Amino acid sequence: MCIKRLFLVLALFHAFAAASPAPAPDVFKVMAEFDREAATGLWPGFEPQKIPLALYDGKKTWLFHHPHPPEEFTESPEHKGGRRI
Repeated sequence: MCIKRLFLVLALFHAFAAASPAPAPDVFKVMAEFDREAATGLWPGFEPQKIPLALYDGKKTWLFHHPHPPEEFTESPEHKGGRRI
């Protein structure tokens, strides 16, 4: 009987966990980690910081490291270096 209850509790937990969406990651924390790792010199001649990167946070698309960003992306006043659409 105890095993059946445990199985039921685990099944309910799984159902509720799957039903609630995971919170979107903070794109600025992701980019800070990206920049930190990119600065370590992964291999000679490879410069990931020069590759434009777009991240979607569940509400907005953020653009980073773009030399000539499209005009529809406006710079964020709160976060230097981040552009959003």
